[in-house]
Amino acid sequence: MTFNANLSYSSYKIDVQRRGSFPSTFFLEVLARALYAANRRIKSLLVYEFFVEHLHDSPAIRHVFTGLQYINLNMIHVEFLAEEARKSDLLIELFKCAQPTLRHLSIMAGGKWPGLPARGAHSLLKMTGDGTDEMGGNPLIFPQLEFVQLGGIILSTPPLVQFVCAQPSLKRLEFSHLVRIKPPVLDTLLFLYRII
Repeated sequence: MTFNANLSYSSYKIDVQRRGSFPSTFFLEVLARALYAANRRIKSLLVYEFFVEHLHDSPAIRHVFTGLQYINLNMIHVEFLAEEARKSDLLIELFKCAQPTLRHLSIMAGGKWPGLPARGAHSLLKMTGDGTDEMGGNPLIFPQLEFVQLGGIILSTPPLVQFVCAQPSLKRLEFSHLVRIKPPVLDTLLFLYRII
């Protein structure tokens, strides 16, 4: 396989059109190898049907996340975000690569047709924490993060409030498909935004 070193993409979208085809995470790794070989970076990344379990750590995948300004991960399975689950060490490390430049973060669960998982509460720190403990640790500080969109997950309030309060430039939060939040988080966030 050869890669054109003159490629100049500022963003990339990866989608899977048919069931039974390769998972989009596989294509993300192919893209990562190509960008790494060409020594090119992108600013925006959108991945549909993102599977954390299929992602492998490599210098190429870290290269893709370094310098990203927009990350949109649309996930089918979010079990790794459950409070009782083990944190995603790889995603934590990848978010650290994007930490200085990230402006827009979108985490949507359920693929193209989001819906709430059957049970449990999820912690955003399982992938955006500093990784110092099994719960994800303290939230990473993204100095340029202005927009966060979350959907299709049952959020646990304390990690969400910790994450939101740690972001110095956050201007907009957007929630969708959050029918049951444990405990009520919107009132807490509105209160915090009034005093910040």
